[in-house]
Amino acid sequence: MWKLALISLAVVLSTVQGHNLGVQSWNRMLAEIMQTAKSGTCEAGACFVRTEDNGIIGLKTGDDYIEGCTVYRCTQARVEVITINCPENIVCADNQKTIMYPGGCCVQCEAQKTDIGVFTEWEEWTQCTATCGGGRRARKRECIIDVSAGSVECTGTLLEAQDCNTQKCPVPCRWEYGEYEECSATCGDGIKLRFPKILQPPQNGGEPCPPFVEAGVSDEAPCNVIPCGVPCDWEWGEYGDCTVTCGGGTQTRVPRIITPAQHGGHCPQHVIDGVPETTTCNTATCPPTCPNPGENNCLINGVYKCIHDPDKDCIEGDNCELVYNPDQKDMDRDGVGDACDNCKFYSNPNQENSDDDETGNECDADDDNDGVVDQNDNCQTVSNMNQVNSDRDNFGDACDNCPRTVNNNQADVDKDGVGNACDNCRFYKNPEQNPSDPVTHGARCTTRPQRPIGMEEYEDEDDNMKSLAADILEKLMQFVLE
Repeated sequence: MWKLALISLAVVLSTVQGHNLGVQSWNRMLAEIMQTAKSGTCEAGACFVRTEDNGIIGLKTGDDYIEGCTVYRCTQARVEVITINCPENIVCADNQKTIMYPGGCCVQCEAQKTDIGVFTEWEEWTQCTATCGGGRRARKRECIIDVSAGSVECTGTLLEAQDCNTQKCPVPCRWEYGEYEECSATCGDGIKLRFPKILQPPQNGGEPCPPFVEAGVSDEAPCNVIPCGVPCDWEWGEYGDCTVTCGGGTQTRVPRIITPAQHGGHCPQHVIDGVPETTTCNTATCPPTCPNPGENNCLINGVYKCIHDPDKDCIEGDNCELVYNPDQKDMDRDGVGDACDNCKFYSNPNQENSDDDETGNECDADDDNDGVVDQNDNCQTVSNMNQVNSDRDNFGDACDNCPRTVNNNQADVDKDGVGNACDNCRFYKNPEQNPSDPVTHGARCTTRPQRPIGMEEYEDEDDNMKSLAADILEKLMQFVLE
């Protein structure tokens, strides 16, 4: 098709010489022809011929181009050059003249008016240069001239052009998000919003705006996602004890931080420094001094009275008489206040402390401080580092009341420190164990009985009865123990 356009251009160039076309019309016609040439396809076997004025002519296979006395014929992509031989004598009709037509080769008879060229049918319109908004399209036709018959150029135009697709083009919606607004918070979990804005509404059936754009639905994003500064969570502690019980004293309290400041939060300096706050207390006039040593004049149930109060805490029945403890705290409830208890968490009302350290036996893992823990010590309250146990019972020699005689229950009826298993007089205290004979009985058991244990009710009876009762009791106790 592009070859035909070029051929048409050559024909038009020769045709317009005889027509008075304006420059604008000519430029438009030339542009349309070139558009047609560009949009066409090149057929196989096409030929190109350079004219005498350096123009380019495109031919398809079988086409001729005549210039002067030379014929250029396209044959399978080759240009065959043929020279025209003119006849020597031309005989014309009476009313005809001989003439040499411009571009012709031979003298010929002047054509009659009826011998004009013949137009071919119009070709199809070219594709419109635009699908909407106004484009141009063109079509062409050819002029067939029979030179031998004396034909001349055709009367009329070889090319037509017209507007096409003049309807307005559809304009789609154009939109974009605006700038983000200010963040909702300066720290923590803030959000910021932005809203869609329409730059170009849809026109002429163009693609509409999305529903969320039409509705102005916001878009949100997190912002300022940094921890917020946590301030001065603090409070005043409880007031301490008053310095005096009467006559005007002072008591103080100190600030206490509950939650430390974080992430740039602020805490008052006096709280950081722990500056105490002081107030007056017990401003009532003191009563006269008590007459007896160790007494204190205390306000009890609204009445001043002198009580035994060595620690000056004005507590009757004080669970720590020598240590000031007005709160009387006693966690193990053994009657000994925490302020003076040598074992606060385990009941030990007698405050046993075998090794005289600061920890009572109930809390001490090694009561006698001999280097052997209580659970392995065969004598927990008496130091016995070597764990000597001569009779191999449950008690070491250091605390065994019969070191050389087995007595696992450590029974001692007369409570003289000598166990029944080795006591030479079980029912009368004789810690010295002085014997009257070298066999079995101690001196106090061979002489007149002296109130044997359990026999006090027979004190005024006959001596024989007392002795009998003592013997019976001794045998009974021996039976029980065995």
